[in-house]
Amino acid sequence: MKVLAREEKPCYHPPGQKDRDEVEKMIVRKAVFRTGRDHRDAGRLIAVALLAVALSAWLFPHAADAQIFGQYTTAAIAPLGEGAAFVSAGDSRLRAGIAPRFLITPRSDLGLQFGYSRTEEIDNYGLGADYKFYIVNEHPTTGIDLSADISLGWLGGSGYSRGIVTAAFMVSGMIDPEAKIRFEPYGSVGFIGQYFFSKGSCGETRPGSWPCDRDDWSADSDLLLRGGTKIWLTDEYQVYVELDYDRNAVIGAAMNVVF
Repeated sequence: MKVLAREEKPCYHPPGQKDRDEVEKMIVRKAVFRTGRDHRDAGRLIAVALLAVALSAWLFPHAADAQIFGQYTTAAIAPLGEGAAFVSAGDSRLRAGIAPRFLITPRSDLGLQFGYSRTEEIDNYGLGADYKFYIVNEHPTTGIDLSADISLGWLGGSGYSRGIVTAAFMVSGMIDPEAKIRFEPYGSVGFIGQYFFSKGSCGETRPGSWPCDRDDWSADSDLLLRGGTKIWLTDEYQVYVELDYDRNAVIGAAMNVVF
């Protein structure tokens, strides 16, 4: 009698901890970098937007000098948590501080800023908070993100005290999600308003100097512009290079850590 050999089936072994970690990292990678789509057009669109930011800065030379330190973020919503240390500098201006950011919902996040700001020999310390939410999450054709951002803040010191509010639209997009080092250009345009609760030495020792160089300087509002690039060194570490414009150009950088 002929005996048929039984077909051997491969044994299934449940994945070990190392395999599970690799699968989780792959899922996070796809979610963060949005692999499988060509985002090169998004990079070109953002480059055009950054050019528009630079052109607008040249056309509007009197924007308010009061950005809340600088929200170093793209239009994309943050992961569960991240934090940045930043420094910005320009003509008679210096800003430095820390900026943690936390996921609130899958379509929104909350950023906090704590730091120091110096403008024309006036030293200020303060804090700010901004709420960002998606308008468009990874457009199916361009791959770009579009968000709105609303922020509130306070700065005080050297006899001055002021409240600040901003509202802006932000756009960003990854150029090549498969690259070893990834670049994510971003830009934003919005409005900024501020109100001085105390005037410091205006009319005494600083006539004609900021912020005393206006007949009614206690309240101010104008255009706010930002543009830059987020450089993904790894999934956990990124570097921001940013240009802000609020009365004067300010160039800054930040180191961001995802936790």
